[in-house]
Amino acid sequence: MTSLRSTRVRRISLTVAALAIAGGVLAGCSAISDLFPKQSDQETATPGAGEGSETDVYDLAVGDCMNDVTAETVSSVPIVPCSESHDYEVYYELELPGAEFPGEDAVTAAAEQGCAAQFEAFAGIPYDSSALNYSYLTPTEQSWTEMDDHVVSCLILDMDGQVSGTLQGAAR
Repeated sequence: MTSLRSTRVRRISLTVAALAIAGGVLAGCSAISDLFPKQSDQETATPGAGEGSETDVYDLAVGDCMNDVTAETVSSVPIVPCSESHDYEVYYELELPGAEFPGEDAVTAAAEQGCAAQFEAFAGIPYDSSALNYSYLTPTEQSWTEMDDHVVSCLILDMDGQVSGTLQGAAR
């Protein structure tokens, strides 16, 4: 098992979680211009109810804070209030276009490109100048097809460990 800190995690619906063992870690970084994600409406969500709470990955929203997961494919994630120690904060959501699943490499490329493009707007400093990092949750072929899931959740993190409070405007 790996954590979000070292890999990019895929989303999957609860109804197909038992079938989700297939598939490896997403890889690929080539730019695919026709798949560049469209900007979704950004709404700040109310952070989780408390430590140990779980939420469905489809319910994650910008402003939610969560702790690490160790599976390559997830259906729910541990959320916490951002004022408490946490590993990640959702800083952007990308809506990927198209009716047909474009493939894991294309989804990963769009996630890399889209999350990197929005990093500075949230963190207050360009990604390549920042001490912070990002990761993301991406749709699987199953969630794309069965749940009409086209959302990439961009997650900001500090590789040195957990943080308390938001990283919005951290400029570090």
